[in-house]
Amino acid sequence: MSTNAMIGFSQSGVKAVYSHWDGYPTEMGRNLNKFFPTLQDAKALVQGGDLSAICNKTGKITYYSEFPGQKILEQDYEVVQDARPFDEVAPFEYYDVDDFGGVKQTDSRGTPWNEKAYMDNIEYLYVHMKGEWHVSDNGIDWLPVEDQIAYEEKQKARRA
Repeated sequence: MSTNAMIGFSQSGVKAVYSHWDGYPTEMGRNLNKFFPTLQDAKALVQGGDLSAICNKTGKITYYSEFPGQKILEQDYEVVQDARPFDEVAPFEYYDVDDFGGVKQTDSRGTPWNEKAYMDNIEYLYVHMKGEWHVSDNGIDWLPVEDQIAYEEKQKARRA
Protein backbone atom coordinates (compact mmCIF):
# COMPACT_ATOMS: atom_id res chain seq x y z
CA MET A 1 0.00 0.00 0.00
CA SER A 2 1.28 3.46 -0.85
CA THR A 3 1.32 6.64 1.19
CA ASN A 4 0.50 9.41 -1.27
CA ALA A 5 1.76 12.97 -0.81
CA MET A 6 2.01 16.31 -2.56
CA ILE A 7 5.37 18.11 -2.63
CA GLY A 8 5.70 21.79 -3.44
CA PHE A 9 7.46 25.07 -2.86
CA SER A 10 6.11 28.48 -1.94
CA GLN A 11 7.23 31.39 -4.07
CA SER A 12 4.60 33.66 -5.63
CA GLY A 13 2.07 30.92 -4.96
CA VAL A 14 2.74 27.21 -4.60
CA LYS A 15 3.83 24.83 -7.33
CA ALA A 16 3.44 21.16 -6.37
CA VAL A 17 3.53 17.59 -7.66
CA TYR A 18 2.09 14.25 -6.63
CA SER A 19 4.28 11.55 -5.09
CA HIS A 20 3.02 7.97 -4.91
CA TRP A 21 5.25 6.07 -2.45
CA ASP A 22 6.54 6.60 1.10
CA GLY A 23 4.86 9.95 1.76
CA TYR A 24 4.99 9.80 5.55
CA PRO A 25 7.29 12.27 7.36
CA THR A 26 9.88 9.75 8.57
CA GLU A 27 10.50 8.76 4.94
CA MET A 28 9.51 11.54 2.50
CA GLY A 29 10.00 14.38 4.96
CA ARG A 30 13.46 13.26 5.91
CA ASN A 31 14.36 12.61 2.26
CA LEU A 32 13.30 16.16 1.39
CA ASN A 33 15.37 17.58 4.26
CA LYS A 34 18.39 15.46 3.38
CA PHE A 35 18.48 15.59 -0.43
CA PHE A 36 16.52 18.77 -1.29
CA PRO A 37 17.17 21.24 1.56
CA THR A 38 17.08 24.54 -0.35
CA LEU A 39 14.41 26.40 -2.29
CA GLN A 40 16.42 25.82 -5.48
CA ASP A 41 16.45 22.07 -4.78
CA ALA A 42 12.68 22.10 -4.19
CA LYS A 43 12.12 23.95 -7.48
CA ALA A 44 14.25 21.45 -9.40
CA LEU A 45 12.46 18.48 -7.83
CA VAL A 46 8.99 19.84 -8.64
CA GLN A 47 9.97 20.89 -12.16
CA GLY A 48 10.25 17.21 -13.14
CA GLY A 49 6.52 16.58 -12.58
CA ASP A 50 4.74 13.87 -10.61
CA LEU A 51 6.99 11.24 -9.10
CA SER A 52 6.81 7.71 -7.93
CA ALA A 53 9.40 7.83 -5.13
CA ILE A 54 12.65 9.23 -3.76
CA CYS A 55 15.22 6.66 -2.66
CA ASN A 56 16.06 7.20 1.02
CA LYS A 57 19.65 6.00 0.56
CA THR A 58 20.70 7.85 -2.59
CA GLY A 59 18.10 10.55 -3.25
CA LYS A 60 17.44 9.02 -6.67
CA ILE A 61 14.07 10.16 -8.00
CA THR A 62 11.70 8.06 -10.07
CA TYR A 63 9.48 10.29 -12.22
CA TYR A 64 6.35 9.34 -14.16
CA SER A 65 7.51 11.14 -17.29
CA GLU A 66 10.59 12.16 -19.21
CA PHE A 67 10.56 15.89 -18.70
CA PRO A 68 11.39 18.44 -21.37
CA GLY A 69 14.86 19.90 -21.50
CA GLN A 70 18.09 18.83 -19.87
CA LYS A 71 18.77 17.04 -16.61
CA ILE A 72 17.64 19.40 -13.87
CA LEU A 73 18.95 17.75 -10.73
CA GLU A 74 22.27 16.76 -9.28
CA GLN A 75 20.63 13.54 -8.09
CA ASP A 76 20.15 10.67 -10.47
CA TYR A 77 16.68 10.10 -11.79
CA GLU A 78 14.85 7.51 -13.80
CA VAL A 79 11.49 7.27 -15.50
CA VAL A 80 9.03 4.52 -14.64
CA GLN A 81 8.23 1.96 -17.34
CA ASP A 82 4.69 3.26 -18.03
CA ALA A 83 5.82 6.86 -18.54
CA ARG A 84 3.04 9.35 -19.22
CA PRO A 85 3.19 12.46 -21.40
CA PHE A 86 4.61 15.37 -19.39
CA ASP A 87 1.41 17.43 -19.68
CA GLU A 88 -0.37 14.68 -17.69
CA VAL A 89 2.11 14.90 -14.80
CA ALA A 90 3.10 18.58 -14.89
CA PRO A 91 3.11 20.47 -11.57
CA PHE A 92 -0.10 21.93 -10.16
CA GLU A 93 -0.16 25.63 -9.37
CA TYR A 94 -1.93 27.04 -6.30
CA TYR A 95 -2.65 30.64 -5.33
CA ASP A 96 -0.99 30.33 -1.92
CA VAL A 97 -0.29 27.84 0.89
CA ASP A 98 -3.92 27.98 2.07
CA ASP A 99 -5.10 27.10 -1.43
CA PHE A 100 -2.59 24.22 -1.53
CA GLY A 101 -3.89 23.07 1.87
CA GLY A 102 -7.33 22.74 0.31
CA VAL A 103 -6.10 19.51 -1.30
CA LYS A 104 -6.59 17.82 2.11
CA GLN A 105 -9.93 19.49 2.77
CA THR A 106 -11.92 18.35 -0.24
CA ASP A 107 -12.97 15.08 -1.74
CA SER A 108 -10.63 14.92 -4.70
CA ARG A 109 -12.99 12.86 -6.87
CA GLY A 110 -14.54 15.39 -9.21
CA THR A 111 -13.51 18.59 -7.43
CA PRO A 112 -12.23 21.44 -9.57
CA TRP A 113 -8.62 21.38 -8.31
CA ASN A 114 -8.07 17.77 -9.25
CA GLU A 115 -8.27 16.35 -12.72
CA LYS A 116 -5.94 13.45 -11.90
CA ALA A 117 -7.94 10.46 -10.66
CA TYR A 118 -4.89 8.74 -9.16
CA MET A 119 -4.55 11.50 -6.54
CA ASP A 120 -7.55 10.41 -4.47
CA ASN A 121 -5.74 9.56 -1.24
CA ILE A 122 -3.28 12.30 -0.38
CA GLU A 123 -2.04 11.69 3.19
CA TYR A 124 0.54 14.46 3.58
CA LEU A 125 1.34 17.80 2.01
CA TYR A 126 4.92 19.13 1.95
CA VAL A 127 5.90 22.67 1.11
CA HIS A 128 9.29 24.34 1.17
CA MET A 129 8.67 27.73 2.79
CA LYS A 130 10.44 30.02 5.24
CA GLY A 131 13.75 28.34 4.38
CA GLU A 132 12.77 24.76 5.26
CA TRP A 133 10.38 21.91 4.57
CA HIS A 134 7.02 21.96 6.33
CA VAL A 135 4.41 19.20 6.40
CA SER A 136 0.68 19.07 7.04
CA ASP A 137 -1.61 16.11 7.49
CA ASN A 138 -4.76 18.26 7.45
CA GLY A 139 -3.99 21.17 5.10
CA ILE A 140 -4.33 23.73 7.89
CA ASP A 141 -1.52 23.22 10.39
CA TRP A 142 2.04 23.34 9.01
CA LEU A 143 5.01 22.14 11.05
CA PRO A 144 8.68 21.75 10.18
CA VAL A 145 9.18 18.09 9.24
CA GLU A 146 11.16 17.07 12.34
CA ASP A 147 8.56 18.75 14.60
CA GLN A 148 5.80 16.73 12.91
CA ILE A 149 7.80 13.52 13.40
CA ALA A 150 8.27 14.32 17.10
CA TYR A 151 4.54 15.05 17.43
CA GLU A 152 3.56 11.75 15.77
CA GLU A 153 5.99 9.79 17.95
CA LYS A 154 4.50 11.42 21.06
CA GLN A 155 0.98 10.47 19.92
CA LYS A 156 2.09 6.92 19.23
CA ALA A 157 3.69 6.63 22.69
CA ARG A 158 0.47 7.85 24.34
CA ARG A 159 -1.54 5.13 22.59
CA ALA A 160 0.92 2.40 23.63
